[in-house]
Amino acid sequence: MLVTTLTGCGNKGGANGKIKATLEPSSGQQGVTMDVKIVGSGSHFVDGNTELQFSSDDPTSPDIEVNSTTVTNATHAVANITIRADAKTGSRGAAVATTQPKWESAASTFTVLPLK
Repeated sequence: MLVTTLTGCGNKGGANGKIKATLEPSSGQQGVTMDVKIVGSGSHFVDGNTELQFSSDDPTSPDIEVNSTTVTNATHAVANITIRADAKTGSRGAAVATTQPKWESAASTFTVLPLK
């Protein structure tokens, strides 16, 4: 299983305001709907205010859609995502962000693998 660690800054995250979050797994195949675990360090995840986002060449039609994000506590969340069958393979940016009560974010990459 691949794991990606996201690092960033926040308003009261870990040391010096920095937070880290790990995505497990950090890759998925085209055409798959899957859960991605998000484990934070120095984070303040809040259900309804924390989300996982992926960069896209076309923001109006993203390759990866986040169906839901469920926060279980301040350092653990699960995002259910769907990777389109025609998604461009390769790495793209991924970010986990919380907007309330403290703004914080961390960024890294997620890799789309070809359907086997």
